[in-house]
Amino acid sequence: MKGDKALAGRMLGISRATLYRKLKRYNIGIGSSGSGPSSHTLQ
Repeated sequence: MKGDKALAGRMLGISRATLYRKLKRYNIGIGSSGSGPSSHTLQ
């Protein structure tokens, strides 16, 4: 996937905007560094 937020949103059945809101809510970085998984876990 390599940072394709629109594709990730489609795979989850949500819009890209909703995905960005959720990333922000859980303080998950949306930069392009690709440094790996966040220390936060979504439940």
